[in-house]
Amino acid sequence: MERRHMNYNTFFGFSDSPFLDVLDQRFLFLSQQYELFLAELSEFITSRQGIAVISGDDGVGKTMLAHALIQRLPQSFHPLIISRPAAEPLAISLMIGQSLGIDLRERNQVTLTPLTEAVQAAAEQGKYLLVFLDDAHTLLDQHFEEIYNLSQIQLHGQQLIPIILMGRKGLSQKLACQANQRLHGLIRQDLSLSGLTFEETNRYIDHRLKQVGSSLTACFAEGCSGQLFARTGGIPRRINQVCDQALTRAWQENRPRVTRDLLGEKEPASPFKPLKPPPQWRFWKIHGALMVGVLVAGLMGYVFYSNYYTPDRKTSPSTDKTTAAPAQTPVASPQ
Repeated sequence: MERRHMNYNTFFGFSDSPFLDVLDQRFLFLSQQYELFLAELSEFITSRQGIAVISGDDGVGKTMLAHALIQRLPQSFHPLIISRPAAEPLAISLMIGQSLGIDLRERNQVTLTPLTEAVQAAAEQGKYLLVFLDDAHTLLDQHFEEIYNLSQIQLHGQQLIPIILMGRKGLSQKLACQANQRLHGLIRQDLSLSGLTFEETNRYIDHRLKQVGSSLTACFAEGCSGQLFARTGGIPRRINQVCDQALTRAWQENRPRVTRDLLGEKEPASPFKPLKPPPQWRFWKIHGALMVGVLVAGLMGYVFYSNYYTPDRKTSPSTDKTTAAPAQTPVASPQ
């Protein structure tokens, strides 16, 4: 086959692209943290009590976690994912109503009554709505007030709509501000999703490669693991990008495996960068300046000692003072 008709999937014998940034549940890697959060969120949903918060860096896997949760939902729940609602009154409610085929506009006004009645009627039949709000860090205070009102829809004293807010780090602090105190009091789960560990990063890559008929050791040479982790910080989206680029370079250079030199030379993606030692010229410049300073200080000390501590003058300048006698007016002798 001519190389111009190939890609690295064909070159390595993959059945599919292993590192596309998609929500395909085949590629879901259940780290220890994922397992724990899925269990906690499942319990939160079935209890239908208040608000849950999932926060973390971009690409850490919040949306993937939400879709994994949806796959595990009882059939009695109808999930709805909403992202970046408009900055208008009851924008979230309008989107929910539209997804359910309910018109909330009446006489040029928006009313929650039809939505409330529909949610309550569904609950009577054992059907419930589950709302995910993605990019929740971009929401305005008016959105948070609306979320509070939606969470208060009840039947026989039981809340009906569990709501999960997903956003970047700092979302919890935003919810804790004075304007959102009522909503903050409803938070039942506050989960901060972090990157994978070094070991989990290797298992994540191996898991994705096994879904397409290969493995980590078949595609990456020994010694790549440390550099992969350093460059990605264990963030799944970054791992996908770095691996995809490295496999592309290996295919272009007709190499059977990725080696360290194909992983790129960009700075690690982690926000915490190690300090680098100064260049050699800078090292000698700094130490040379210190030596000159020491020599100058020593010379000044020698001059000071010579002026005030000579053998003929033992007294220090602070005590070696003489007081001139007052001039006396001569007295004329008697004639």
